[in-house]
Amino acid sequence: MNESAQTGRVLDQQTAAFIQRHVSINLATTDTDNRPAVTRVFGCKLAPDNSSLTLFISSEHNQTVLDNILATHAIAVVFSRPSTHKTIQLKGTDARLVSLEKQDYLLMKAYRDSMIEELQGIGYPPSFTEAMILPPETLDTGVCFTPLNAYSQTPGPDAGKKLPV
Repeated sequence: MNESAQTGRVLDQQTAAFIQRHVSINLATTDTDNRPAVTRVFGCKLAPDNSSLTLFISSEHNQTVLDNILATHAIAVVFSRPSTHKTIQLKGTDARLVSLEKQDYLLMKAYRDSMIEELQGIGYPPSFTEAMILPPETLDTGVCFTPLNAYSQTPGPDAGKKLPV
């Protein structure tokens, strides 16, 4: 069991609310030789107590990311709101692949709708966002992990500052 699970640390309510809507999400992994691989994420689901989250991705063209998760279980996830550049990074060491549940597709749709709204608000047409954010029916993989560390990555003097989890 990792340190986060042992201490029962969870995301605070403000961070939990931030990561679910209007944010671009990217997941980074490394292999056992620390070579990176990155993929876009299309929404997330928080555990009821905010102690873990599941990220929604497509397995297509992401075999390296999937292999890295299976090999190292370590991930870093960045959540960034385009209109403000507010950015939070979460890191974990217990990432695992999980099956998607039927209700996950409703979360993916809500996420997609929120990103279309967010990007429209800064001048991008819906056609751009609709091409960038995959439709829920094309997603097939969940990545579940316990956030061990959280950092502010918003550009400015607090970038890199550790946040409470």
